[in-house]
Amino acid sequence: MSKMHKEYFEITRIYTDNQGETHFEDLLIDMEQTHSKPHESRLFDTQGIIFRKAASNQKRTWHLAPEKQIIVSISGSATITVSDGEARVFNPGSLLIVEDTEEYSKGHTTVANKEAGERKTIFIPMNTEQFKK
Repeated sequence: MSKMHKEYFEITRIYTDNQGETHFEDLLIDMEQTHSKPHESRLFDTQGIIFRKAASNQKRTWHLAPEKQIIVSISGSATITVSDGEARVFNPGSLLIVEDTEEYSKGHTTVANKEAGERKTIFIPMNTEQFKK
């Protein structure tokens, strides 16, 4: 099959630098379209799936990700702040890779937006090295 138009899928990553500071990074996942298929990325290996609900008033102080994983936001909204001071809002449809699992990491905070209601997310534990080029 001949390849046609190339697209990208945007995803945000939280990572820890050598000094323990956490940062956001924007990644682009390559997607390709063949003659008869929609745009698709390559297949990524995962370790399972976790369904999660959090109250609309959830406020988590500085914490580490329990494991490297992708978080898919289904409903609700939350502001996540990394230790370099940057804050981003994650709404339904947002994808976030969390890699701040190191003991020396300063981690991140998560504060739900009360007006957006209960926050539903899907956690997908995986080897996130797959995203590095």
